[in-house]
Amino acid sequence: MARKKNGDSQTRLPQLVVPRSEARERIAERITQGLEIRNIPIRTQEELDAANATKDKWEAITLSCSIEFLTAPQLPRNIDV
Repeated sequence: MARKKNGDSQTRLPQLVVPRSEARERIAERITQGLEIRNIPIRTQEELDAANATKDKWEAITLSCSIEFLTAPQLPRNIDV
């Protein structure tokens, strides 16, 4: 079946707007930091709360990087980190 061709910007794939090497390096850093967070030892409620806060910050920064790296009309450009 042939693909529909239309000018709708919502159907276009996102494009990388930073050099590929920079994106790879920063994504690798985000993965490393995420693994470090996953491996935090948690023995008390306070440690759990601190780990969750760290994870939430990591998620916000990771989302911000994703938005910064790509052009896509459907991605929000104004998030608070």
